Amino acid sequence: MFHSCMTAPDNGESLRRILDPGGKRMSCSWQRNPNDLSKRMVFCTGPLGTVIELYTHSFSGTYENCR
Repeated sequence: MFHSCMTAPDNGESLRRILDPGGKRMSCSWQRNPNDLSKRMVFCTGPLGTVIELYTHSFSGTYENCR
């Protein structure tokens, strides 16, 4: 597997659980919409190198207004 996207309402705790066994952080935690600070995401890699996107909200909720 090359890439995975997960909904993790507690981004910080989920990220820590990935980093503790050897994962790596790829980005800062950021919001896609600067007007909605409640929806955040962070990119990291798991211990085996799989890229992981962690969203505090559903993936469909992120892109529902991008038309």
